[in-house]
Amino acid sequence: MKMLQSLASKAISMFVKQDAVIINLDKNEQIPVQFNPAEYSLIEGADYTHVKRQNSDSPVLNFAGGQQPRLKMTLYFDTYHVKTSALDLTEEKDVSEQVEKLAKLRQIAGSAHRPPVVAFVWGSLKFIGFINSVTTTYTMFSKDGKPLRAKMDVNFIGVPNEDGSRRSPFESPDRTKIRILSEDESLWSIARKEYGDEGKWRHIAKANGIMDPLEIPVGTLLKVPAI
Repeated sequence: MKMLQSLASKAISMFVKQDAVIINLDKNEQIPVQFNPAEYSLIEGADYTHVKRQNSDSPVLNFAGGQQPRLKMTLYFDTYHVKTSALDLTEEKDVSEQVEKLAKLRQIAGSAHRPPVVAFVWGSLKFIGFINSVTTTYTMFSKDGKPLRAKMDVNFIGVPNEDGSRRSPFESPDRTKIRILSEDESLWSIARKEYGDEGKWRHIAKANGIMDPLEIPVGTLLKVPAI
């Protein structure tokens, strides 16, 4: 449980393009979303217990606690290729290969005995939790039956903060951030932007277990802790 809460405490603030992305926080890797969702639903609720009262048709409602937020959306994947001539020999890929990368995130992984903690990041939405369910509908096929288009209904369930409180699904500036290292960035430049002092780069290095700040591959996800 402590490990889960530790992972759940990684509040996300992504500095990426406009495209949505799903991040496997256990492995610190991205699962690209081919098309941004047309819409999404955030569901928040509470649990109540019913206590019967004598000589009354109406029970007493007692608040039993809040529910973890849930996020629902539909994502689309498409590998269909329009051939412009008989000389176009481009082979259409099986779309299920893309679908499977996302679907696997709901499966138990490794020694953690649970699915990976993930983050769905798009604009100000930074939802951290688990993928609760995935329903895939294949809508287009090649002549030999290869699936080329798919619609995925994806449901996420949020994980709480370490103190048990519900975390906000939207960005908060006073929590740990995550940055994607670009070609023109370094730990020093990120420290200067985030802390106003490039000499504080060691806070970022320590948070990410980095031994050599000069040997960080471009595209690496970096935790930027609040200090």
